Amino acid sequence: MRHFLSFVLGVLLLLALAGSAYAYLDGIEGFTIAEKPKQGFSILGYSQWYHFNKAADNDGDKVTMGPSTNLRGDILTGPTRIVYMSDHKLLGATWGADVYVTTVYAKLRSDFGNPTMSAFGDVIVDPLLLYWSPRNVKINTGLNFLIPTPDGLGYHAYGVEPFVGLAFATSVEGLTARAKLAYDFLGTNDAGMSPFTGATGDFEYGQELHLEGALDYAFNDNFRAGVSGYAFQQTTDSEFEGQEIHDMKGRVFALGPGVRYVTDSRKFALEFRTLFEMGARNKTQGISNWISIYISF
Repeated sequence: MRHFLSFVLGVLLLLALAGSAYAYLDGIEGFTIAEKPKQGFSILGYSQWYHFNKAADNDGDKVTMGPSTNLRGDILTGPTRIVYMSDHKLLGATWGADVYVTTVYAKLRSDFGNPTMSAFGDVIVDPLLLYWSPRNVKINTGLNFLIPTPDGLGYHAYGVEPFVGLAFATSVEGLTARAKLAYDFLGTNDAGMSPFTGATGDFEYGQELHLEGALDYAFNDNFRAGVSGYAFQQTTDSEFEGQEIHDMKGRVFALGPGVRYVTDSRKFALEFRTLFEMGARNKTQGISNWISIYISF
């Protein structure tokens, strides 16, 4: 049973976790892309319920072979983001730093068994968080460092992720368009697993492209609603023991509605969003429900 759990977990990392690894999850920011937190310390607490009933193969069809046969499940994640924003300027931008810590609970079901797992996800640290605010545009850049946690649910490899986010006030009063682009350079898991045989060895992850976006309308100073979504594409082949794994690049898209409320003081905000995935390749496809809470001190 222990070998089976490890085998399924390895497959899950390639399918369900591609583009997430329970550190930075696609779709996490929503209506806050490029929004600068208040000066000082802030905490952003997220809660995601991800339900999926399909693991897609390279053609987008349901997987019918191996431990992912009829793979379905529910995954609960609790990312916590701690942010510090200074009053210092760097390259004309306000400088800050942040860290993500994530807890994960996964209950899986397949023709091969029904494992349940809980652990910490990988940690993300960004010491170079920058925000610019020229007229009608907000810009955010950063450099995330992915740090694996022992016995956690994640990549079990180090990684680097540069990103840039934009928020643009459109010509329609109250309507804001947002986009964030990130690219992952991931390292090697020296205790990785072959998705075909279950053998352990050096697993080098392929590079990954993330695009997140939103279009939201502010009805007043406190309430806004709109749609958000994301696209994920693995851009290069992963490798196992130096051999490229062909026809296994992950891909998925998502879109869905959401609402956000913020207090007059801007020290508390609450956001609800649902994202429906589609077009999955070599990945699970399901529905994500997000609750996000922002608290500034």
